[in-house]
Amino acid sequence: MQYFKTRFLYPLYLLLLVLALVASGMFLYLMYILIPIFFTKFSATDVGMFLCAVFLFGYLALQFDYIAITLRYGFIITDNRISSIDHLLWRRIDITDKIKGYSSSYFGNKNDIPCIIIYLNNKKHINMPRYLFYDFYDIEDALKEFKIPYLGEEPFFNKFVIAREYKFDKV
Repeated sequence: MQYFKTRFLYPLYLLLLVLALVASGMFLYLMYILIPIFFTKFSATDVGMFLCAVFLFGYLALQFDYIAITLRYGFIITDNRISSIDHLLWRRIDITDKIKGYSSSYFGNKNDIPCIIIYLNNKKHINMPRYLFYDFYDIEDALKEFKIPYLGEEPFFNKFVIAREYKFDKV
């Protein structure tokens, strides 16, 4: 293979960025107006509903921020090099000598979104879910052709609320 570049789905990623900014902004706004609430007379129901809204927007902000920050990478394969593309900061990083291998997995709460994970030697990962790439089903063929080791299939495990546990980091 002479050349392969992942085709990133920018409209959906921009929507994720907007949702992350809106949820983060709502969380910060609610935190800003939370302080005066404790110094005024409100009923326990009002304060409870308000705290539920704070926790809801805080959770949404964490989820969307995590997705926007961690799922922003693609890659380019040229003759004998492979480079990571950061679609948020618009930069490329040569990762040819840093790749440990790749695995196939699923993403999401229902484990219904296929995902390819590229493992790097420094314990970092490039997650590529199907919904962010036009050419998702060509990515694995390109990795095989470039002779990147296939580590196997791994289930999706939540480490915390928003973090993922990676099976092949332990190997």
